[in-house]
Amino acid sequence: NQANLLAYQAATLEVTGTALPEQAASYERLTRNRLQKALDDLPADLLDAIIQRKEVLYPQFLHTTQLNTKLYQLLQGCQDKVLVLATNARQARAEQLLHQHYLHHLFAECYYHDETQPNKFKQIFARFRGKEIIIFENETAQAKLAVAAGAHPHTIIMVNAL
Repeated sequence: NQANLLAYQAATLEVTGTALPEQAASYERLTRNRLQKALDDLPADLLDAIIQRKEVLYPQFLHTTQLNTKLYQLLQGCQDKVLVLATNARQARAEQLLHQHYLHHLFAECYYHDETQPNKFKQIFARFRGKEIIIFENETAQAKLAVAAGAHPHTIIMVNAL
């Protein structure tokens, strides 16, 4: 979240010459939708320019990311299981984080944000039909998508509770 915010702050300053409004910085995680709400008076082309510039600047702030050590230890203990990464992040950003923290070797498969398939859990449940699946999630909206795709709520562990 910190790297994301810092990249948006830098991009906003570069594109508009002004600082990111405090309202935008107050979100737990600044998303494109939240940025749009915070900058609702900004023309769409400038908003798009901020988002594009943020993507370019993001790698400069990867060093501010922190590994969830409890989750990492849990995943390390599951080496005899098939681990699948299902993230709402775009592929490039997710891969940057995986490499930053040397995590790419943990996952047999990865499912990233895909606007053509907004519920990645449907693909995963189809792929691993009949298998026991435990989901570690940090977004309530994504947990709801998992349930809509067939997950039992008791098989979803909210990561921010770890």
